[in-house]
Amino acid sequence: MPAADARGRHKNPTCANFLNNVPVAAPPGPHTRRALNRKGRAICRIVHAHGWKIAGIADIMRVHYSSVHRAVSNAYVPRDNVSKDYSHVGIDFRKHFPPSAESEAADWLRMRVMALTEVTLKKTATAGVETGPLDPSDNESTSSDKVKSETDDEHEVDYHVGRSINPPVRTSPLRADAGGPHMRMTRLLPPAQPNPMRSKPHMAAPPTPRTPGIGLLRTANTGNPRTKPAAGPGLRKFLQDAAGFDLTVHLPLLVACGIGDVAVLRTMAAWDDAALHRALRQLLTAAGSPDLEGGAGLNGVELIALEMAVQGLRQG
Repeated sequence: MPAADARGRHKNPTCANFLNNVPVAAPPGPHTRRALNRKGRAICRIVHAHGWKIAGIADIMRVHYSSVHRAVSNAYVPRDNVSKDYSHVGIDFRKHFPPSAESEAADWLRMRVMALTEVTLKKTATAGVETGPLDPSDNESTSSDKVKSETDDEHEVDYHVGRSINPPVRTSPLRADAGGPHMRMTRLLPPAQPNPMRSKPHMAAPPTPRTPGIGLLRTANTGNPRTKPAAGPGLRKFLQDAAGFDLTVHLPLLVACGIGDVAVLRTMAAWDDAALHRALRQLLTAAGSPDLEGGAGLNGVELIALEMAVQGLRQG
């Protein structure tokens, strides 16, 4: 029989309950429906992903339909970290209701991101390179960076569900500010070297060769301002498989930021890893760009996927 939590207010079903289609035992008392704790919500999402209907899950767990619906939609406040669901339900659920291949790939990418970040930080520390933000907007921490789920307690039952859940507001990916993204691209480029011949001609050194592609970035989309920038033929194909992710939905954002062709990404691939990461973050994410509104821009996983794809151009 499924074990109750420490206060005896809720019983979670085992894997056998779902395999045999047997509901959990009814709790004692006049109230036969109880709230879902962290483990119960994880079970709802896992079995629902394997074809179970919400009504069937509610019958097995002896909870209200609305409770299962909120758990499957992750509409509890605060939200659960769904990537940790399998760590709460036990090995039986992982065996009979295994995670999808997409979920496993996301876990692998998350571990890869953590490893790359650690290596980059170590290299930066040993080289003594200053890692300060390129723009004052980088100093503004967003609420998403500060939110940490505190709902990982398996026996936590008392959750306050919001009285109303507002749907996400659709916003334009870019503001109407003319030239805003292009100005950010210009700020990311290395500063122009002064010409010593003007002040001290006798001390002038041979000119330093310019980095290939810098002129391309500086002149990207600087022609007729009334002409809508267009993407190159190879950019969409490149974004369709960026480290296993389809990022074509962000194609207009890249074009608006001056990255309209794969040749521009090849130029950026020649930069070191730290500079490439800061540039892509400041141009294409809401955390690094004040010109992006709402949830526009790449999220953390998409940013790392694009960064890995651009790094792969070094071998091409």
